[in-house]
Amino acid sequence: MPGITESGTVGVDHEAAGQLSPRRTSPIQGRPPLIWPVAQAVVFIAFAAVVVLLFARPETGLTLLFGIAIPLLPLTFLIAPGLWRNVCPLASANQLPRTLRISRRLHPPKWLYSYGYPIAMALFFGLVCARPAGLDRNGPVMGAVLLVVLLAAFIGGLAFKGKSGWCSTVCPLLPLERAYGRTPLITFGNAHCRPCLGCTKNCYDRKPANAYTADLSDRARSWRVPRELFAAVLPGFVVGFFTIATHAGQPLAGRYLGFGLCVLAGVALFGALSTFASTTTLTAVYTGVALNLFYWFGGPVFTAALARILGVNVDWLRWPLSATVLAATVWWASRTAGVNRRVSRR
Repeated sequence: MPGITESGTVGVDHEAAGQLSPRRTSPIQGRPPLIWPVAQAVVFIAFAAVVVLLFARPETGLTLLFGIAIPLLPLTFLIAPGLWRNVCPLASANQLPRTLRISRRLHPPKWLYSYGYPIAMALFFGLVCARPAGLDRNGPVMGAVLLVVLLAAFIGGLAFKGKSGWCSTVCPLLPLERAYGRTPLITFGNAHCRPCLGCTKNCYDRKPANAYTADLSDRARSWRVPRELFAAVLPGFVVGFFTIATHAGQPLAGRYLGFGLCVLAGVALFGALSTFASTTTLTAVYTGVALNLFYWFGGPVFTAALARILGVNVDWLRWPLSATVLAATVWWASRTAGVNRRVSRR
């Protein structure tokens, strides 16, 4: 699979093509290509502009955030998660202390290392669940949330080495990045960690083609089960959010109850199916289904937001968008199945 190597040049991703973790890896040294600092600055400025709009022109800011930016992220995670991880504004904030040489570079405490992923799951689901209660209708509050998250990412980089204080532990987007990006279609070399500090287990930036599969194959249940649970929750969570939770005409408590029942139904089905299929296969199926459900329900949200910005009706765009997501998912699923087979033989 063509990709961008650690040196920034076009190369071949041998791990994605079938070579699981090489026995030795060379540390990432030197400076990243100039394109990455420029791209990081552009994305960070765009992030800051959205935050300003959330306070100054809330309707516009909310449209850009929930109507454009968020709908584009899952497909980006599926196709080229390394692209996002290289330019993510939260990652830029997290790595700023290292760039300025003011980071204390502490080892993360055991609880953060062990329970970072469940914390990230709780933050992700908590933030999404806050939307029906009004988070996605209140620009200043959403702007304040983004600033708090940005500050947390910076503090994590100020205190801990590498990405162990945020990106690889408690970032709310981490579970989604790893679930959708388990076998990237396009890979990019890591633009941040030069040199690699070995700050996390199964590093997603070092070995994007098999890091998540290694997580799911880990012997420690405390490491493996939260990742299985996240995938098990996703389809029911998506269906419940779009069909029940966002219906403002119904009582909020009733919406949350229906939302929760959808999630429980999806998890129960996952448990039943796990008696017939491996969890590595089921997590891939559930993740792929959740992605397509997200764009089936969320496609109209994206096209409506795009129409408000462009002033042109683009409702028709939801169909090619859904078709693109489905085609990318089929490709992704075939690659994931190949990785799972090779892992099971080892």
